[in-house]
Amino acid sequence: MRKHFQESIMFFTFQERKKRKFEKYLKETETLAQLNSDELFFEYIQTKTEYEHKKNRFGMFSISFLISGWEYGKNF
Repeated sequence: MRKHFQESIMFFTFQERKKRKFEKYLKETETLAQLNSDELFFEYIQTKTEYEHKKNRFGMFSISFLISGWEYGKNF
């Protein structure tokens, strides 16, 4: 019981989070190393597409925020 409690507390510590992230990183690099060039290029394109989509959404949000702030400023 005590060990389970201690493990559940340690789950949220910085050291454990860092350890889990590193293990995930190692697993991902191993997976990518095993891909052939076509599969690796596909993964690159997918990642780049996700990044561009997030960048566009952030840009649209920023523009909307600025326009609404501009309109709010005019009303004062």
